[in-house]
Amino acid sequence: MNAAARAWLFGLIGLGGAGLVAFAPLPWEYKLVLWVVLLNITGDLGGRWFAYLGLLLGGLGFFNPTDAWWTTFPLMLFVTWAFLVLKHTLRVYGVVLGLLMVFAVFAALKIAVPLMDPELKLLTSNSFMMPALVAFLISSIFHVWVYFASRTNTPQTSAA
Repeated sequence: MNAAARAWLFGLIGLGGAGLVAFAPLPWEYKLVLWVVLLNITGDLGGRWFAYLGLLLGGLGFFNPTDAWWTTFPLMLFVTWAFLVLKHTLRVYGVVLGLLMVFAVFAALKIAVPLMDPELKLLTSNSFMMPALVAFLISSIFHVWVYFASRTNTPQTSAA
């Protein structure tokens, strides 16, 4: 199978998986984790624009929303978008910067949300933060693995 057909196959499988996650009978934390990991893996194996289309598929969760989805999805949408942009423009360095950005956003949430609205406990709860951080960590490790695996498997050409 050539590289273009393989990219389309992985991209379409990833988009299908991201679409199915929205309707899966899972708790919303697992839906967010699966959505973030599938988007990043789809972007690595299928091509960048598949990952950006997958961002829009996260909106399918609004057809069967929970109260938590209305609060957490917009935050995760923009954090995932920023992570993808950094990852796709700067490669491995972008992954490091993206992880630092994700950790900074969640640290700022942990500090700022109780000061602004003490009643809003969802964005500072460990049931939201830990799965999200683990999802970005898994995605980063996978991206670095794919990046270095593709560099070592390319044939070296010598100058003639």
